[in-house]
Amino acid sequence: MKKILFLMSLALSTSLSYSQCEAVPFALLELFSSEGCSSCPPADEQFNKLYREMRGENLLMVAHHVDYWNDALPGPCGTSAWKDPYSKPGSTLSQREYKEALGGQHLVTPQWVVRGRRATFINLEDLDQAKKLLKSNLKRTPKVGVCLAMTQLDTGLHTVTFSYQVSGSSNNGSEALVCILIEDDLLSEVTAGENCKKTLRHDAVRRTYRRKIINNQMDESGVLTISLPKNLRPEKAGVLAYVQDVKTREAIGGNRGFRLVE
Repeated sequence: MKKILFLMSLALSTSLSYSQCEAVPFALLELFSSEGCSSCPPADEQFNKLYREMRGENLLMVAHHVDYWNDALPGPCGTSAWKDPYSKPGSTLSQREYKEALGGQHLVTPQWVVRGRRATFINLEDLDQAKKLLKSNLKRTPKVGVCLAMTQLDTGLHTVTFSYQVSGSSNNGSEALVCILIEDDLLSEVTAGENCKKTLRHDAVRRTYRRKIINNQMDESGVLTISLPKNLRPEKAGVLAYVQDVKTREAIGGNRGFRLVE
């Protein structure tokens, strides 16, 4: 039945039924990675494990694949180039924005960023330590509430439309709603570069990204549409959103959103 539905335009009607969007505790963990980076697979595996183990929490996780590792590099198959199929210039730009906000000197992978406030360039070897850090974030009530509800999934036009609501108090009158389409369970058979001959698996990979400036009153609702990659599998995808302080890049409210197919 699902297969039949995917072959035609699919409309799902849902509306935001609340008068005010409540601020609920959240955590945001972002990984900047690349299939062309030999030190990234261990971080990818740790990220995937956290993603599976903490799936029931209001934890937002995104794996951004950068594009600066797509050049020819020495590896098991000689010097060759592997273009990461999930790499995007926008992911590199997001990492550069964090570098400028957090005072880093270089773009390095793998990099973990927590709520846009804390970054580390090393693998988190201790998963219990990572969980403790994220759970501490999940105990704090943020200043901003973010709510999402899908209104239409059109697999013919390759779009998803959803309603959103943001409410709360502003940091400095300069905030944006960041919406990210993620896809899980992606596999790559790498045939060149530093990871040649490896099979890599990824969860929560950034496929589409949209940022919208929020009004100064931090009380806004509306409807957004984002494009879906043509090779996206809707049953493996979802949309999450958070409000970001544009100046500091700190995430001040978030919602793990919805899956395209429940």
